[in-house]
Order: sequence, then C-alpha cells, then structure tokens
Amino acid sequence: MKFDLELDVQDNTKAMALKEQLGLNEQPVFVAGSTHDQEENICLDAFNELRKIHRNALLIVVPRHPHRFEKVAQLCQATGYLVVKLSELNGKPLRTSPDILVVDAMGMLKACYQVASCAFVGGSFVHKGGHNALEPALYAVPTIMGPSIFNNPIICDVLENAGGLKILSAPDQLADTALEWFNNADIAQRAGLANKQVIEKNRGAIEQTLEAIGEVFE
Repeated sequence: MKFDLELDVQDNTKAMALKEQLGLNEQPVFVAGSTHDQEENICLDAFNELRKIHRNALLIVVPRHPHRFEKVAQLCQATGYLVVKLSELNGKPLRTSPDILVVDAMGMLKACYQVASCAFVGGSFVHKGGHNALEPALYAVPTIMGPSIFNNPIICDVLENAGGLKILSAPDQLADTALEWFNNADIAQRAGLANKQVIEKNRGAIEQTLEAIGEVFE
C-alpha cells in the first residue's frame, strides 16, 4: 500500500518556503533522509568529495529520530562548514546560504525530498532495513541506499530495476554515485522519472485491499 503515496499540498508549501529561505536556485542539493547514527558521518564524507567539484552544493540532513537532532547538528558544525538548523530560519530568507541544513523538526522529510537533486535514504548503511525509498521517488528524485533493505525489499527491487534507485554495497561508493547525477542532469532526470513512473504503475493497492476485505465480509 506504500505505492499509493499522494502529493500533498502542505508538503509543497513547505518545500517552496524552504527554497525561498535558503535562496535555492540552481545549486545541487543532496538530501540525506531518515539517517541513523554513523550514517551522518558517511554522508558528510561524501559531501566533502562533492564539494571539491560542486562548490555551491548544499547538504540537507534529516535525522530519523528527534532526540538526535542536537547531536547531529553538533557533528555537522564540527566539520567547519556553515551549518544552519531549520529551527533557526524563523521563516525569513538567509543573508548567506549555508553549506549544510540540519532539519530539527518533524514532518519535513517529503518537503526536503522535493528540493533534492538526489537523495540518500537512511537506515540502509546500518542494520535497520532501510526506510521508504518511495518518498523521494514521489518527487522524481534519483535515490541511493545502502545494502540493508530488508524492510521493503520488493519496493527497492522494483525501483532499482527501473533505474531510479542505486543500492550500494559500501559507503565509499556514495560520493561517486551522487556525483554521477550531479554531473549529468539528463541522466539524473531519467532516473528520477523512472522512480516516479514506478509509483504511477503500481497505484491502486489500497483499493484492491479494500475490495478483498469486502469479499470476505460479503
């Protein structure tokens, strides 16, 4: 039933506000969504490599659990990059664009995916089974995961076979994979559209489930 994700007006409003506050224009945006302990380190290492070529790239980190928000912010600040927490934006555009945004609020993940050039879905470089890769796919975002995908193996297989999801065996592959999409807009666009088409082709699960339940009661 996860295939029946729908676009949400509220998420769109949040995404537009985020773009305005951060002054996003054409720069590449790497979103690390639903991250767990150690995955932020992996994404920061990859971001270091991306910034060697794309000096204006932005990293958006969305930790999975609220109790880790401050720890993740401190981890990012220790890198020396200009780091801003979402709670510090106060709805106003920044004078200076940050290098890293730490999203220390709930309910913002899909809005962040909406502004992404490519995304990493967390819980996949640690043994958590991976979180929902359909969320970035909903916005035609090319997506990366690590090898731990036991939560949604069929969904991941379908997205991978379509060409929109890349499942990596090792963290050191993350930068090169993201860089491939940063450097090739056409390839990234095709991968993202392939992801979105997977959702469109598999819609209807909720309706079919309700029909099956209805047959039992009849």
